[in-house]
Amino acid sequence: MTISRSSLLLLPVLVFGLAATPSEEGTSAASDAAYLERNRQLLNKWKADPEHYARLQRDLRDFWALPEPKRRQLRQVDHAFHQLNVKMQKRLWRVAERYVAWLERLPEAERQQIEKTKDTSERLHLIRTIRERQWIEHLPRKVREDLEKLPPEARAAQIIQLRKQERQQRLLWSRPPAAKQRGK
Repeated sequence: MTISRSSLLLLPVLVFGLAATPSEEGTSAASDAAYLERNRQLLNKWKADPEHYARLQRDLRDFWALPEPKRRQLRQVDHAFHQLNVKMQKRLWRVAERYVAWLERLPEAERQQIEKTKDTSERLHLIRTIRERQWIEHLPRKVREDLEKLPPEARAAQIIQLRKQERQQRLLWSRPPAAKQRGK
């Protein structure tokens, strides 16, 4: 299943729309009233922020402008998302936000190439290729030049080694400094 950048941007609207729609399952009147009251409070909170409310309205219009299969797909994604535990939801939400931000910073040609790719595995391969190229571009000049001189097989092995070293270095940086031993 492929989801475009615009679909990811519409996910909050879908959440809003589904939150504002009572479920069709048989629920008690008390829980329906509590559900509606919660939604009213959310709506009032969002109306207090004109920019946020305007964005929600625009996103909702965009959602309804999508073809029915795409809306159905977004609803399925939203349903699956809300079946996850809160910790996983937060993690995936941050991943989606980082992906959208990265995608928006790409040159238009690369962004369109990603968005036009229909096959999920092809799209993932393209994204990994672009990310690897960006990673290599940020390496020190000497390391980059040494990589360019290597044959493809050795280059791939060296990239794996460099990434492993980078992970180890980040792990070391994330640790608090060791306390000095007493008496020495």
